[in-house]
Amino acid sequence: MVTNARLDLLGLEAFLAVAEHGSFNKAAQGIGITQTALSHRLRKFEDQLGITLITRTTRALALTPAGLDL
Repeated sequence: MVTNARLDLLGLEAFLAVAEHGSFNKAAQGIGITQTALSHRLRKFEDQLGITLITRTTRALALTPAGLDL
């Protein structure tokens, strides 16, 4: 649940890029930041929302049901 009324637009941008590209590396390249910066933005966004949007493994990623809804 969002406790802050302000939307993290950089976090949303990171999420949308990962969802669109299906890869952290390609998403980072697509928005012109490093993969590390993208990961931090996304983690902060998920923390602010209090939900996990993307499940990550060493080989793959997938949108969670909440990520699909978003």
